[in-house]
Amino acid sequence: MLIRKFHPIGSIFQDLDPYIEKVIPGLKQSLLDPVPEVRGVSARALGAMVRGMGGQRFDELMEWLLETLKAEQSSVDRSGAAQGMWGNESNRA
Repeated sequence: MLIRKFHPIGSIFQDLDPYIEKVIPGLKQSLLDPVPEVRGVSARALGAMVRGMGGQRFDELMEWLLETLKAEQSSVDRSGAAQGMWGNESNRA
């Protein structure tokens, strides 16, 4: 990809690091979006960030996803939490 040639993917995550606390609330919101495609893209983005920045940086978010998955909330919320967990796991391999 042209972007990678000029801006290695690792440095994109380094650039994002100072802003991650501001990104997390929007990511949470989009993981619970009623539109499945929005949840799917958010889950893949989360997986890419975990892979690029390290899982420890997202421990609190992972706990939130597990709590949301177990909660007796709407099926959309549980689905979003499951997609978020799946997006994270699929990018570890």
